[in-house]
Amino acid sequence: MQEKGNEKIRNLFIIPITRNIKPNKTVYFYTVLESAAQLNETAIGYRITAQSADSENHFGVKINPVKSNSITFSLNDFIIVVAED
Repeated sequence: MQEKGNEKIRNLFIIPITRNIKPNKTVYFYTVLESAAQLNETAIGYRITAQSADSENHFGVKINPVKSNSITFSLNDFIIVVAED
């Protein structure tokens, strides 16, 4: 863990969905938040790999999504988290 003075350094990580959520199962983003929190991480969004070439959908990246919206992740999707090294 890095520290700057008394502050802990936190970084962004892109984590495979399979580490937190079962793929092909519909969940709320609340579920993603809770799963990340159990690992001392803060989920801030996700990336849908199937949309990675779609500029209208921001290349599949969703930051600060509505927590009550449901989503079905595929095996190749990712969660974006803030965490300590």
